[in-house]
Formats: sequence, structure tokens, C-alpha cells
Amino acid sequence: MAFGWGDFYTWRYILYLGNIHSSCEYTDVSCDIMTTLTTRNEIVKTKRIIGSELTKMQKAFYDEEMLQYYKDDNEEHLYWEKFDCIKNEETDYSTFNKIIGLDHSDIDTFTNKLTGKLTELFKSINATDFIML
Repeated sequence: MAFGWGDFYTWRYILYLGNIHSSCEYTDVSCDIMTTLTTRNEIVKTKRIIGSELTKMQKAFYDEEMLQYYKDDNEEHLYWEKFDCIKNEETDYSTFNKIIGLDHSDIDTFTNKLTGKLTELFKSINATDFIML
């Protein structure tokens, strides 16, 4: 399994891309991806490491001053909806981090090139699931 994320401490839903195979055409790259939209809370309950990462991110972006703005507008509940994992326990696990670059400057073909490289990467590490937060 592999996963990626963006500004997910504010996202309520998570796109779960499961079961990566190589049987259908996506642009010029062969892959078959079953997509499922799930809630952040469902992922936290079923994927303990990803839940821990969400907790770490929410703690990193938590801002007392911003919370006060929400309180002043009587909308504190909206702030806490964004930080619903902040009080969860963090899980320790081993990691290996590597920055991977793609030297390709043609914007018209970048998406296809990136898709191909990601598919190659997932196959080489035997990833069966990809979760995008």
C-alpha cells in the first residue's frame, strides 16, 4: 500500500484508490484503479498509520489564534470539524523517506509522464493500494 496527501487536515473525505493493476488504458499508461470516496474518520479507524499521520498534521496546523476567530464568530464547531483527529494517539512506526524528482518541463505532457512514472513506482514496490488524502 502507498499513500499520498495534500491539504488533508481540512478535507472531510479521502479518495481511496485501491487495487492497482495493469489491465486498462489511462492515457498512454496501462492501469486499472478502483476509486472509492470515504470519510476521514473511516480511514482513521481502519488505517492506524494513516490516522496517526493525520493526527500529526492536525497538531502541526492547529492554531489557537485562528480558533479564537472562529469562537468570536460563534462558529467554533466549524474549526473543530477540521481538527477532529487532533486528540487521537500517534502510532510509532519505521519509515524510509526519499525525494523523487521528475525532470519534465512540458506542461502539456506532464500529467501523462507523471502517471507513467507513478505506475512504474507502484509496480516496482508491489503496491496494491494507493490512498490519496
